[in-house]
Amino acid sequence: MFENIIGHTRVIDQLKQEILKKQVPGALLFYGDAYTAKLSTALELARVLTCKQKGDWSCGCSSCQEHRVLDHPYVLMLGTRYFNEEIAASGEALLRSRSEGSRFLYIRAVRKLTRRFDPILWEGNEQKIKKVQSHINTLVEEVEEIYPDQNLPPDEALRDSVEKINSLAAELSRIIPRDNIPIDQVRSVNSWVHTTSSGSPKIVLFENAERMGASSRNALLKTLEEPPEGVYFILLSTRRVRIMPTILSRVRQYHFPRRNSDTEKEVLRKIFRMSEPQYANLRSFFLAWRGVPLEKLNAQARHFFSYVWGETEWEPEKLEGFLKDKNLDIYFIPFLEELSRIILSHVHGEGEYPGLTCSLMEKWNEDIRKCVKQFEHFNQAPDLLLEGLLYSMKDSV
Repeated sequence: MFENIIGHTRVIDQLKQEILKKQVPGALLFYGDAYTAKLSTALELARVLTCKQKGDWSCGCSSCQEHRVLDHPYVLMLGTRYFNEEIAASGEALLRSRSEGSRFLYIRAVRKLTRRFDPILWEGNEQKIKKVQSHINTLVEEVEEIYPDQNLPPDEALRDSVEKINSLAAELSRIIPRDNIPIDQVRSVNSWVHTTSSGSPKIVLFENAERMGASSRNALLKTLEEPPEGVYFILLSTRRVRIMPTILSRVRQYHFPRRNSDTEKEVLRKIFRMSEPQYANLRSFFLAWRGVPLEKLNAQARHFFSYVWGETEWEPEKLEGFLKDKNLDIYFIPFLEELSRIILSHVHGEGEYPGLTCSLMEKWNEDIRKCVKQFEHFNQAPDLLLEGLLYSMKDSV
């Protein structure tokens, strides 16, 4: 079990021991940076918990077969994700290597999206997805043609199929709420976990759990206080500090630290079939699939920081050009991440500004966190937020 997880030995060993001793809690929190295999680990845990035999990786029971293509009826998946980037990257891996492993990688990437449209989650709100139901059906049918028991078409036909799937997935991903897990879905989960499950454990995965609004959090909290027997809630988060304390007190926490460069390149080689990875890490790999020019953003963030600190003359055309970029919505969060990383480098004494105080840098990071919240939760315009951040940081010096 967990052979598909690269790295995170400490967490994996802990989970194995808890499985063997039958001490897996009913509510878990996997937290850490993006791209650290939190969801992959949660899905593997779900497979083991519902396995009809001993949970071995090669198990051929019907439950494990359903899990390999993410089609198990007693698993629900909620929340947003970088669907389009993962599906596109996995599709390219399939085109590079027509192996069984690449098939499963692509199938699972697509199913992570389609499982968000599980009828259970949309009970009473079917009208919201009625217009895209044909897209969902077509996408499921296309993916089933890639299952391991099917013969893959010739290269050109396979590429056409992958492009069609990618296009349909991009349309569907727009339906998934970016900044919240709707309370209606949480209520549907609460109802579902209390129904009979024919003896099988039930697993509910909340991705980006920190984005739940107050009403959704409170609705979930009531169930977490006394989770039904045989039900497992797995919350995934990149920002644990934004999860309310009453929820944190009811979950067992597992930290997924950022993997080192060598391990991330191993993921690119083994999982995404890249013989010679040209990316420094998984973040740059997935951002490239989103069309984010990371080097350009890093240079812009360094200029931004240098101006705030007073080391360089401001060149307003640089900011104005950036603010008017048609892709600013896509670049905004990665830019703030680059800016935050630059600030963090000075905390560790790696930067060029040894005179910076920790209190000032913490104030700046708090300004950045507010920008993220205002953008993700309140849909405020990124150009106005960035201008406000610039002047707020500059006034603090």
